[in-house]
Amino acid sequence: MKVKTIIFDVCGVLGDCRGTVPWKVKVAMEEATLSEKYGIGFTEIITAYTMGGFDDLWRKYKVDPSDIGQYFTAWDSIPEYPLGSVRIYPEVPFVLNKLMEAGVDIALFTRLTNQGVMNVLKEIKRRGFEGDIEDDIKVFNPETDDVRKNDEKFIEKVMFKAYEETQAPRIYIDDGLDRIVQFREWDSNLFAIGSARGFYSVKDLQTTYYLKSDGGLVFENFESELDASKKGYSKLFNDVITTLENLSGIIPIGLSNISRGDER
Repeated sequence: MKVKTIIFDVCGVLGDCRGTVPWKVKVAMEEATLSEKYGIGFTEIITAYTMGGFDDLWRKYKVDPSDIGQYFTAWDSIPEYPLGSVRIYPEVPFVLNKLMEAGVDIALFTRLTNQGVMNVLKEIKRRGFEGDIEDDIKVFNPETDDVRKNDEKFIEKVMFKAYEETQAPRIYIDDGLDRIVQFREWDSNLFAIGSARGFYSVKDLQTTYYLKSDGGLVFENFESELDASKKGYSKLFNDVITTLENLSGIIPIGLSNISRGDER
């Protein structure tokens, strides 16, 4: 397969924000007193964040709009990738160099704001990306309100724009379950790869299947694909990777023996 475009999610694929996101959630839910007023737990907020279900969570607990606003105001105050301490995985710039050399279009698909994206791009450049970060890396990111919610608006607006403005055949790398399903709705030939560097393990993503129902998407883990298909579930990810160098075993882009650089 001659790949035209590889679309990367940022958080959990190119960079590590596992320390920042839980901290943002903790601070924001304390500021909005969500536990005290509504009995919403930390795990529920994290699940809503990773599954794109904030609106469902607010409806379930009948959260007052002023408290929702307070939550997001606190959330906005903490950058996920603050300038000077952006945690990009070390092989990222070198993998992107190889993709560029192979004539593959590089796109980033993220809920980060413009400033957050620029911080990430500058760090990729600083660590050795040889192209122009603005001309050679296409970025698709949402408006501020969509960033806050990480919900359907993000998927519909930003992902559809990525679909319209990139060339197939495409590979999409993410650990976002609903995002993979949504993209496949538009591009049935999408080659989806799950990243286990975010909030999921390799086993989580390898055994995750989905079912479309009237109530939305249902995700379940099955050890056997046959058992999943008997219940009407479809496989979510084609492959799962833990480092971007694993791409060399999936598509022929010459990533073997690349220099990884250091952890600066």
